[in-house]
Amino acid sequence: MTYRNKLLLRRLLIIFLIALAVIFLLLLIGFTYLGRYVVYTENGAHFSFHPETTSEAQAAATAQPPSSFELITGSPISANEVIGESGIQLEDKDVRGILVDYATLKDGKSLNSVELSAEGNNTLVLEMRTARNDLLNSPAVNNLISRAKTQETWLVAIVSCLSDGDYALDHPELALRISGGAYWVSGNGSYWLDPGNPDTIAYVTDLVRQLAEMGFNEVILNDFYMPDSSSIVYDFGGKSAADISEDAYFALLENTVDLCKIGLLVTDPYEGHPLFDAADRVYVCYEEGSTVRRYAESHEDQYLVFITGSHDTRFDDYGKIEADSDFTFDAVPDGTETLPDEAEPEEESEDPDAEETEEDTDE
Repeated sequence: MTYRNKLLLRRLLIIFLIALAVIFLLLLIGFTYLGRYVVYTENGAHFSFHPETTSEAQAAATAQPPSSFELITGSPISANEVIGESGIQLEDKDVRGILVDYATLKDGKSLNSVELSAEGNNTLVLEMRTARNDLLNSPAVNNLISRAKTQETWLVAIVSCLSDGDYALDHPELALRISGGAYWVSGNGSYWLDPGNPDTIAYVTDLVRQLAEMGFNEVILNDFYMPDSSSIVYDFGGKSAADISEDAYFALLENTVDLCKIGLLVTDPYEGHPLFDAADRVYVCYEEGSTVRRYAESHEDQYLVFITGSHDTRFDDYGKIEADSDFTFDAVPDGTETLPDEAEPEEESEDPDAEETEEDTDE
């Protein structure tokens, strides 16, 4: 074959490929354009060049606004997560609220002056129970709760759970003991309930149920863990104190899943909490604005809300609950410095129901 013939064939091949590409492009454009007219029915797909009109009922349903909105705070924000049938969610940094402590709630005189929505607040945290104190249920507290509900405020209760001297005295079989049968005493001066006992979980579940019936959307657990103390005489059954704490936590979550949300309180941000990794809703008492970002980044798997008296603007990038700077959850209430049973133990008794006490501040 001559060079001229080869050159001719090459030109014809190029022209053919160009024509093929043009045809393919036209087909692609045609199918893309016609795709909008494809209608899918139970009988298959077909073309329809007449747009279907929306019925009046469908149009009314589309235009109907949501019947109500529920303010949701204190939970991890996820694009695929829906909380409640008609709930809306706030970004982490939008969680803003105030804390009212137990003494103020019990006094009740200044509760009418609590400004729920001041400075964009959307969350109200009430300390409803401390160690060796009853769960609050006074008219003044109930009035504050009702007022918060009318303003669509997310209501959170803090409740001391396992540090409970009175309940331990009434139910000695649930109290943690030391050698000789005496009650183990926590650092805040109270007896401690056994989290590994199902009756203890039932008792805490009942506390959560009462709070949910009062109108609370979330309950923060304070003092909820198995103390890691060598003084405690306990049949761990091959488990660690952290294992027992985690089992108790998940048992409580299962019991309260239909009642309200469950949060966790961390009063010592440096020591942490045995359930820190298990909980996804954590409220941390924290005052160091210079390191708040580093602290949050080191616990990125948990959704943190900082309870703080600091006015450092660096806290504004996170969930924040304002509290008095000198506020503490571990203070012995009502100025009491001794246990309900004030008698000094003469010696450790072998009787498991003995009520003498021995100070042990090791937690």
